[in-house]
Amino acid sequence: MQISNETPNVQLKYPIFGNFIGYLKLEISFIRNWKLGITTMAVKKEISEALHRITHGVYVISAKHGKKINAMTAAWVARASFVPPLITVAIGKTRYSHDLIIDGGVFAVNILGKSEIATGKHFGLTTGRKVDKFSNVSYDVKATGSPILKDAIAWLDCKVVSHYDTGDHTLFIGEVLDGGVLREEEPIVYKKDEFF
Repeated sequence: MQISNETPNVQLKYPIFGNFIGYLKLEISFIRNWKLGITTMAVKKEISEALHRITHGVYVISAKHGKKINAMTAAWVARASFVPPLITVAIGKTRYSHDLIIDGGVFAVNILGKSEIATGKHFGLTTGRKVDKFSNVSYDVKATGSPILKDAIAWLDCKVVSHYDTGDHTLFIGEVLDGGVLREEEPIVYKKDEFF
């Protein structure tokens, strides 16, 4: 008779023990954090407050798929590469513009100046599923067909080269096909809860 040196997998043979062990680990973690004076909610609030100290600009991200166009206000935009010129844009998965970017594979970044706070609020506080956000807005189109706001201080027309699941957002990597500066003005700096 051979004797095995392997430890039996209690969780696989007896699922109830696996559930109990998982529950026990959760309880031990909670008790340890409670003794240290840390709760999950407190940690999340502190992290959230710290994250809000990261500075961002305010941008209107526009997109096109077929005959549909839409735009939304966003703050999470950054450069990713000099050559080729790449940028990143993080878009919430529940946003209408998210679906258009996924389906159309293109977007434009409209950079807003300090005088365009109302424009940022217009595109950030309503949904394109219910209203035509462009009904009273002047815009042009370039290579991708994504709207370029005439009131923006600068713009970038992009095609999606890749995208990544990042929790409740998708991170789009866009190659900048064209861009330009429309006028000289300081860009808006994002403030918590002002635009969306």
